[in-house]
Amino acid sequence: MAAEPTFRRLAAARDAGLHAAFAVPVVAGEEVVAVLEFFLDEQRPVDHALLGFVGAVAAQLATALLRRRAEDALRASEARFRSITESSADAIVLADAAGRIVGWKPAAEAMFG
Repeated sequence: MAAEPTFRRLAAARDAGLHAAFAVPVVAGEEVVAVLEFFLDEQRPVDHALLGFVGAVAAQLATALLRRRAEDALRASEARFRSITESSADAIVLADAAGRIVGWKPAAEAMFG
């Protein structure tokens, strides 16, 4: 850790008896959304299998975070759509991709029967 000039918690790590560390970024799309940090109380040789495993865990975490973001965006979009349609006095008819009517507002029912 002492060899890394940007490690800001070096004094705290030394006080805690830590001597080695590694970090793995969690990359979602092109954005680093988290960093997994691991600290050791002794220096050890690089364990490539462990690094590969932690990298795989980070990739799974990134996938879960992207899915969660997509779900949150969908919920927000649905809420906006519901708010607009429920507050509108206009006749609104909803159709699916095949042209089948799948929903309507009471104003549309009154207008079209």
